[in-house]
Amino acid sequence: MMSELSAHPEKKKKKNEVKESAGDEPRIITPENLAELVDMLSANEINGKQAKDIFIKMLDGERGTIHEIADKYGMKQITDTSAIESAVDEVIANNQAQVEQYKSGKVGLLGFFVGSVMKMTKGQANPAIVSDLLKKKLA
Repeated sequence: MMSELSAHPEKKKKKNEVKESAGDEPRIITPENLAELVDMLSANEINGKQAKDIFIKMLDGERGTIHEIADKYGMKQITDTSAIESAVDEVIANNQAQVEQYKSGKVGLLGFFVGSVMKMTKGQANPAIVSDLLKKKLA
């Protein structure tokens, strides 16, 4: 995550210079903002990629609390197992050849299935829940 953040265009600015948004005062990222971001990550409300995206939006001058930014851009994890289960069922139904390969011992395909569900849910499904559901359904 740090290497991706260091490649962000904000890095080109002077070290202490903060981007201003639409003529407003510069966005100051406070320790409380970072604590809120870490709390959301720890509570599985967002995943690592979403945390990085929120942080970059803050660097770009986005205003509001971390929760408000996450809501505004639809960056909250889906943790409802029934919603995830329907995506898992659809991926399994649409990939019967890979299901047969997985069941015959090619367990590396689990990543393919997890990736397919994540793609279907636009990266919002909780990957741990996706993986658990897939393991149960593919057993």
